[in-house]
Amino acid sequence: MTDQAEAIPPHHPLHNVSLTLPEIRTIVSTALPSTTFISSTPFPPNASYNNKLYHIAVDTSDPFIPRNLVLRLCGRHWTRTKTVNEVACLSLLAGTGLVPRVFGWCAEGPQEWILMERMEGRSLAEEMTVPDLTMEDQERVAEQLAHAMRVWRDGMRRDDGSMGNLEKVGEDGSVVFGPFVDGVHARGYPWTSYAGYARALLEDAIVSLSTKPALEGNRHLDSNHVKIPLVQSFIETTLPTLPVLYDPVFSSSVFTHGDMNARNILVSRDPTTYQLKLSAIVDFEWAGFFPLYHEFAASEGEAFDPSMDGCLDRALLNAMEKVGLTTVRTADPVMWKQAKALDGLRTNVAPWWLMQLDVGNPRLPGELAEAAEVVKGILGEFAVTFSTQNS
Repeated sequence: MTDQAEAIPPHHPLHNVSLTLPEIRTIVSTALPSTTFISSTPFPPNASYNNKLYHIAVDTSDPFIPRNLVLRLCGRHWTRTKTVNEVACLSLLAGTGLVPRVFGWCAEGPQEWILMERMEGRSLAEEMTVPDLTMEDQERVAEQLAHAMRVWRDGMRRDDGSMGNLEKVGEDGSVVFGPFVDGVHARGYPWTSYAGYARALLEDAIVSLSTKPALEGNRHLDSNHVKIPLVQSFIETTLPTLPVLYDPVFSSSVFTHGDMNARNILVSRDPTTYQLKLSAIVDFEWAGFFPLYHEFAASEGEAFDPSMDGCLDRALLNAMEKVGLTTVRTADPVMWKQAKALDGLRTNVAPWWLMQLDVGNPRLPGELAEAAEVVKGILGEFAVTFSTQNS
C-alpha cells in the first residue's frame, strides 16, 4: 500500500515525509533478509505528530523475528539526533520486555528511519474512551507503569550527575551521551549539573529567538540591540542563585522518558480475565538522563498529561509514591514552583509551536504577545521572590 496525498502544511514535521513501496521493501529486506515482505500500511495521521509510521507485515520462519513491525520515519525538524537517541535508549531498556526491539535503523541521508517490533495493545488514550474502563483497570496499569519507572531509576543511575540525550557509537554499539535532541544550539553536553543544563537550555532559546524569522516579534525580550537583554540578564544574575538547581532531589540525574503521555502507553486485556494490563511503553525519542522535573514538564502536565482522566492521574500519583518516586504532591513545593517556572521561561522565550510558521501567519502576533507576557511574568516573579529574600 502506498501513501495517499495528505494536506499537511509546510511547517509541519511530516510535510513531504514518506517513502515509496519499493523503498520500504528495500529497507525491510536489507534489515531482515530472512523475511518475506507481505504489506505496508500507513498508520492514521494522528498516530504521531513528529514521525510517519507504517505497519509492516512479514512472513518468517525465524522465531526471533516478529511478523508485525513498525517502520518509523523521522520528521523534518530534527536531523540524526532524535533517531540515534531513540535507538540508544531502546538498547538500554532492551531487557525490560516493555519496549520494542530494533531490527535496523538509519540516521543519515534524506530520510531517517527505525525498523522495530510492533508491540501488543493499543494506546491508553484510546482505551480511556471505552465506557467500561474501571477504576481497578486504571489502578492496575498505574501500578505497573510506576514499577517500570522505578526499575529504570534504580537500574540506570548516573551517580556523577551527568545529564543529556544518548547515542550508540563504535563497533560494539556502546551507549554514550550524545547531542541534545530538543535544542540544536545547546552546547556543553553532557551537562554535569542542573545549573549547567538549565543555562544551556535558556541560551539555546535565546539563539532560536534571535534566528527564527517567525519569532522576530519577540526579540525585544533579549537582543544585542537593546540596552538590557531581559533573559540574558536573568541567566547571568538570578539563575546561578536559584536553590532548585542545587536541591539534592531536583538536581539529581534520572532516566526520563521525556514524553510519557497516554498515547505512548500501550495496554491490552488478558484474554482469560479481561483485566487491563500494561503491555508496552513506546516513543523514546526524547528520553535520556535529566533532572527530576523534566519528566513532568516534557509531558505538559503536573502529573503526566492533562488529557488523562482525573482518576487515572490520581492512581498514577498514588502508585509512584507507593514505590518511592517523587511526585508533585511529595516534592518541596518551593522547589517545584521554581523548576516549573524555569521550564515555562525557556518554552515561552522560543515557543516551539510557532518557530516553523510562515512570517505572515495570522497566529503569530497574538500568540507571540501571549508568550512575551508569560516571560515577563516569570522574570517579574523571580525578581520579587529574590528581592524579598534579600531584603
